[in-house]
Amino acid sequence: MIEYKIVTNTGNLSATSVIIIFVFAFHRTTPIGVLSLILVAVAGLSDVAVIFSDLGIFIAAVTVALVIQQLVVMPLVLFGLTRRNPYGHMMGISRPWLIAFASASTAVAIPEMLYACEVKLSTDKRIARFVIPFSVTVSANGSAVFIACSCLFIANFSGNFPSLDIIFTTGILSTVASLAIPSVPSSSIVTIVMILTSLNIPVEAVALLLAVEFFLDRLRSTSSVVSHTMCAVVTQHMCKSSLTPLDEDIIVDDVELQVLPEERKFLSRDNTCT
Repeated sequence: MIEYKIVTNTGNLSATSVIIIFVFAFHRTTPIGVLSLILVAVAGLSDVAVIFSDLGIFIAAVTVALVIQQLVVMPLVLFGLTRRNPYGHMMGISRPWLIAFASASTAVAIPEMLYACEVKLSTDKRIARFVIPFSVTVSANGSAVFIACSCLFIANFSGNFPSLDIIFTTGILSTVASLAIPSVPSSSIVTIVMILTSLNIPVEAVALLLAVEFFLDRLRSTSSVVSHTMCAVVTQHMCKSSLTPLDEDIIVDDVELQVLPEERKFLSRDNTCT
């Protein structure tokens, strides 16, 4: 049993402690809330086994789509624009890929993406340090795939078999909406609700996605890591002829200062070295 203690400061409750209590309470009750939403979505179904079978097919479809995006589509784009080995690129970004999979957020993997681009992929640090944060802010390729598949799945589940115009509109809205998705876990769910509402499709079944969000969120985060790093490499290839050489005397980065005991110097009170 977890006990919460409120820290007091001169008789007043600490605002930080109160917020922490609410956050912990929210986290502890989140599984109950998610389970309740899922039960509401499936309570009116006559054959629960069918819907969970369809949900398994949905997971497989999204997984295959993300794998094709990472291993086929984006490597072809990289090779076509730069003539570089795309799978060597994939090996170079293995560490940020794993970090994004573990954290379900590309923002957490930004330092490792910068290191991979600058050290392992030989990308100019000026390009890497501009393109990577910018791509994390405005690009979410994996989320776009997930949103489009989720909207079509929910539409089919609700009895509204998507027509060609709905499929086309869903693709356009998913692409545009992915530009505004923050780099936080499960942020795509809100976008899915917005798109379904704009298409006049019931949103009650969106709760089913929460059951598989833990896995799919990590997969689509890794897809975004691949696209961000490839974007930096492509930008390097297109802009390398117009880049001026780095002036190492002015731009000094990643310098580690080491002071040996026998070389220490101290300043006296009159600011002279002794």
